[in-house]
Amino acid sequence: MILVDDRIGSADLIGHLRHWGVACEMERLTFGDAAFAGNGKDGPVAIGVEVKKVHDALNCMGDGRFAGHQLPGLVATYDRVWLVVEGLYRPDFNTGLLLAGGKRRREVAHGSRRFMYRDLDSWLTSMEVMAGIRVRRVTDRAETARVVADLYSWWNKGWGDHKSHLALHDAGGLPEYAQFSKPPLVRLVAAQLPGVGFKKSQAVVARLRTVKGIADATADDWAQIDGIGDVLAERIYQAIRK
Repeated sequence: MILVDDRIGSADLIGHLRHWGVACEMERLTFGDAAFAGNGKDGPVAIGVEVKKVHDALNCMGDGRFAGHQLPGLVATYDRVWLVVEGLYRPDFNTGLLLAGGKRRREVAHGSRRFMYRDLDSWLTSMEVMAGIRVRRVTDRAETARVVADLYSWWNKGWGDHKSHLALHDAGGLPEYAQFSKPPLVRLVAAQLPGVGFKKSQAVVARLRTVKGIADATADDWAQIDGIGDVLAERIYQAIRK
């Protein structure tokens, strides 16, 4: 269930979410515009989403209200926090000034101050790097609701069901499985053998351990590895001997 703050700034999210059949209800949230529980690696986690229109984000940069009150509250209340910046904006190619709006983008000012694109960009980077929150850019409220719905869907899957981050392009250009850290040489070698790929290479390394072990393994040795039968074992053995 997604809880959506019932104040004016976030209450209109509920209509989009209900239109898509997402389980949600309105409630007064102390921090954030939307919140829900998800499945973390070690158990349940609390997810918070804060939505800022471009002009609101610039106001936060100027008055320090977000960094001084909302940000500490969000980080203390939730295990993971997303900051969604809503609205169209880009840099002026010639001046670097921040332009916002649709087809007729205009310079963005706060009082007498004109903002450079880098001002907002650097502030968002500080939120990501120094505060540890995640930033999403969206065009309008409907896209904001879509982001919230998709985050809710992602976090309500089982932790072990997420496998997209394991994609690696093998020698044939097809995605199989990998990991974020650089894999050892022996696993890279195993992954290039016919019918092995990166997923099965883990079992290969667990049994044969080294590149020399791979080179010296018999067809019977290969057949003992999980996921490799007699036919594939002979194919791998012959490929190594060529």
